[in-house]
Amino acid sequence: MSAEGQDILAPALEAAGIIGNDGSRYEDDDFNLGGEETIRIIIDHFSLPRLRSDDSASRRRSFP
Repeated sequence: MSAEGQDILAPALEAAGIIGNDGSRYEDDDFNLGGEETIRIIIDHFSLPRLRSDDSASRRRSFP
């Protein structure tokens, strides 16, 4: 596959152990709880602004 058609986010997620063949990090029940690790990687990868820690709890939503 050419570089043009590659997923630019997948290498970072694989390096963090979120995707790929090694599921050992998921033996820890707290790893990526609620997708927090995934969101952190996406924010870092795309240089998105972070919420202040005191805002994060008020912005979380409960989905059915």
